[in-house]
Amino acid sequence: AFGQLPILHDGDLTICQSRTIARYLARKACIDGASEADKVNVDMWCEFHRDLNDKRKAAHDLAGHADGPKLKKMLDMAEGALEAGDGRHFVGGALTVADIMMFSTLHHVEEVKPGVLAPWPRLAAFTRDFAAQPAVAASLGSDARVPLTPNEAGPQPPSGLPGYAFVSPMRPGSFREEWRGLGR
Repeated sequence: AFGQLPILHDGDLTICQSRTIARYLARKACIDGASEADKVNVDMWCEFHRDLNDKRKAAHDLAGHADGPKLKKMLDMAEGALEAGDGRHFVGGALTVADIMMFSTLHHVEEVKPGVLAPWPRLAAFTRDFAAQPAVAASLGSDARVPLTPNEAGPQPPSGLPGYAFVSPMRPGSFREEWRGLGR
């Protein structure tokens, strides 16, 4: 629709924008919140995830990075949300797309800077426990998982095209077929 990826085709619908796709699938899977209040809170946590994701480079140097104080404050808020709830979900007592999105960023931060979540024990436990779920663990260990790039993993700002070389080789299952370009 906007000439970009990702795209989801579902029947007659063509959907782009990754968060739009995620929310659409969440509605279809009934993981968008049980009540109207939950749905609003799920949306807020999904937007919080976006802001948290934007600050994730600060995880490499919480004390010295310009975004370090903001990232700490955001992690404090997320820790408080788990403390106020059941410790396993950001909204209500069941899985929502907010949990999936928060896991995505928290796992990434912990992956590129192991131990960074130690000062936030509930976030560390949430991330560890979420990753240990059989389907999630299988996906994380799968050959289909694409390796990180220096632009994603490193503390430095994005370095353009060279920063998109993978930090480790892709495994054979990371791709199913070679992309041959548009219209070829």
